[in-house]
Amino acid sequence: MAARDGADWRSLGACLSADPDLFFPISPDGASQREEARAKAVCATCGVRAECLAFAMKTRQVHGVWGGLGEAELARLRRSHPAPDSRPAPDSRPAPDGRPLPERITGGGPVVIPRRGSPYPEPSAR
Repeated sequence: MAARDGADWRSLGACLSADPDLFFPISPDGASQREEARAKAVCATCGVRAECLAFAMKTRQVHGVWGGLGEAELARLRRSHPAPDSRPAPDSRPAPDGRPLPERITGGGPVVIPRRGSPYPEPSAR
């Protein structure tokens, strides 16, 4: 059962009836391996497993079982599919002489231009 009719996928998870600690084993071995296996068994019955995994990837979860994958599996998946926003923005690179380029504020707000001689920016008209 996938999230439908605007319902939040988290309210449809099979994990809601399980102990939350089960999904966050303390270590990668011993009893924690058994807990991870039990958590993955719960995930295997879940109708929103894909949404859970997508959320974990988008929010870069490093701990716990998400979408049926454990921490090591999530780490391998992150390495093989880096987030598109993990690359530096073009304006974040330094100028040819090594000085940082001034930051630009965009997205509907005022453009901020630092006043000469002042460490504080002053809003200006667009």
